[in-house]
Amino acid sequence: WVAAATADLMIVLGSSLSVETTLPGYTLENGGRLVIVNLQPTHLDDQAALVVHARSDDFVADLQVALELPVCATR
Repeated sequence: WVAAATADLMIVLGSSLSVETTLPGYTLENGGRLVIVNLQPTHLDDQAALVVHARSDDFVADLQVALELPVCATR
């Protein structure tokens, strides 16, 4: 929880956030920003700096390309 409370940015991948969790809340309460990547809407979408409705593996692969990071072939 310390890392969440001191994070400038938390990226949540592939989670509906329906399980009671406080980690994104710690980040938001301490001025951090939240990015949610999930196929379905979540109850924290309105508090997120960015919401992407996509498959998390597709999002990460596209992010790696955009940042010119090596892409590992896993399929």
